[in-house]
Amino acid sequence: MDLLFVDFLGKPVWSWIGFLLLVLALLIFDLGVLQRKPHGIGVRESLMLSAFYISIGLLFSLWVWYFLGQPSALQYLTGFVVEKSLALDNIFVIAMIFGYFGVPRAYQHRVLVYGIIGVVILRGIMIGLGAAVVARFVVKWSCFLGQVYGFAKLRPVYVHAAFRISACPKYAMSGVPFSRAV
Repeated sequence: MDLLFVDFLGKPVWSWIGFLLLVLALLIFDLGVLQRKPHGIGVRESLMLSAFYISIGLLFSLWVWYFLGQPSALQYLTGFVVEKSLALDNIFVIAMIFGYFGVPRAYQHRVLVYGIIGVVILRGIMIGLGAAVVARFVVKWSCFLGQVYGFAKLRPVYVHAAFRISACPKYAMSGVPFSRAV
């Protein structure tokens, strides 16, 4: 039972399990109940579903506020607003893709949900692999980034020297040593 109270990514494991169970329950509700029979979603149904899912998200923020405190709730709400804002451009891309491939309106919702599930799974795999690579090669990365930083600090000197030579061509061919020309 102590495992539920261990911190994972800065929050207790029980909160992550609860979040994942909520997402899974909403997916089952959406695909198993609301979209049991494929049909085209009209404007009214779309607005109702949007209002429902936005209210679930806002209610979840109250839960986060109560159990995890104000900073966590504000971080969640900030992410919620940013994701909602960024999702608007996806609507146009999805409409273009569905139009190009001729996906019937009755199946668009199901195709979209399965696509999102696939993207979330693949994104999780890529984040996990990236974290494993960084953890494995942290010393090498530190050395590499240190070298990049060192070069970035020296770069203005090289650029300045090249500018001086090109701006003053008499020094370039005059035999004056480079260090005195700059």
